[in-house]
Amino acid sequence: MESGEYFLKGWEKKAREKEGQEVTRIQKKREQEEERMKDFIPPKEDVLKKKKRKTEEGEEIKGRKSDETTEKVPSKKVRQT
Repeated sequence: MESGEYFLKGWEKKAREKEGQEVTRIQKKREQEEERMKDFIPPKEDVLKKKKRKTEEGEEIKGRKSDETTEKVPSKKVRQT
């Protein structure tokens, strides 16, 4: 009674009902669109983190070992005749 719905005329009641139906229709449409768009969202890829190793002194070293060196092998040159 406080909202005044009891005293509304017939055409006013129908207008309110249509407005309420329109709001629910729009909400359902949004939900359906979101559900469809879920298929187009790429999955998150796992990013591997580099492992940290600690030296004897407790310092952290990232990535490759700094004390390792790679030997370069001289390449053989081929003479063209």
